[in-house]
Amino acid sequence: MQRFVKLFEEFALNEGKSKYPFGCSMVFVKYPELFKIQDSINPDDLHENGFEDEPHVTLLYGIHDGGDHKELDKEGLAEIINASKVCLDEAIILKGITAFENEDFDVLKFDAEAPSLSEANKKLSEFPNSNSFPDYKPHVTIAYLKPGKAKEYIEKFKDIKDIEVEPEKIVYSRPNGTRLEEYAVEESLEVMEARLDIMDQYLDVLHESSLDEGLTIMDVISKIKGVFTTAKNMKDKAVKAFQKTKEAAKKSAETAAKMKEKSSKTTDKDQAKVYDERTKEEQAKLKLLTAKAKYEEAKVAVADAKTAVANAKMKKAASKK
Repeated sequence: MQRFVKLFEEFALNEGKSKYPFGCSMVFVKYPELFKIQDSINPDDLHENGFEDEPHVTLLYGIHDGGDHKELDKEGLAEIINASKVCLDEAIILKGITAFENEDFDVLKFDAEAPSLSEANKKLSEFPNSNSFPDYKPHVTIAYLKPGKAKEYIEKFKDIKDIEVEPEKIVYSRPNGTRLEEYAVEESLEVMEARLDIMDQYLDVLHESSLDEGLTIMDVISKIKGVFTTAKNMKDKAVKAFQKTKEAAKKSAETAAKMKEKSSKTTDKDQAKVYDERTKEEQAKLKLLTAKAKYEEAKVAVADAKTAVANAKMKKAASKK
């Protein structure tokens, strides 16, 4: 599956507050239903770490990037992202709910499966790192529970398995409190529109000089059909992009509302703070998605106009046969 991928961008999260000594590369997945599973967990069974609010699979934790090690430069960061983004092209299967158990807490999780996960982990392991786990066990964390509580929920959720989820973005979390993100996107409308403009300009020249070039009207019509098809594809893609963005905006609004509700119900101040921050993030995301939807709606109109122009040219050429 070929994809055009946005350049990664760096933004601050808890700027200036380093929580971890190493860098961590992750692939975030689209699984809004995770909240439904979490709502079935008794809050009294939670460890202080609480729920996982950002479903993701860790590709590698322990990457040397600052702290006691040399901080990665822009080129080094790009290499980390490039090694990770193989995961953007393949769905991930959540195989079933299991747990990691230790003296301090249980980690309730989905086991995750996809060849790209192991491939990315292998590539990332070539970078200087202090990974302490000999075997790579990809998973999506659901919640952190008090010791011994996981068994109850493994039994409770035993029928939940083989869920296919789409990768949303690669996230590289730096020790200095910043993130790098790279999203999977399909071929951009801008690329399609630029290609269509070139074809349309060529068509105008071709139409005027068809006799000199020894081309028949049928040749010209064939070329026009090609432009018309491209224009129509662009319109279809613009419509889909608009609908997809509206749906994303709807989900973002629902997530913001969910986080706000969770914040009002929890008695843990630190957890409430996490929910409040997530609410703000989703509200900001909603504003961006709303603006993007308006832009894509304009693109639909542009694509519609280009389709009409190509159709008119095709009819005009056909009338000369």
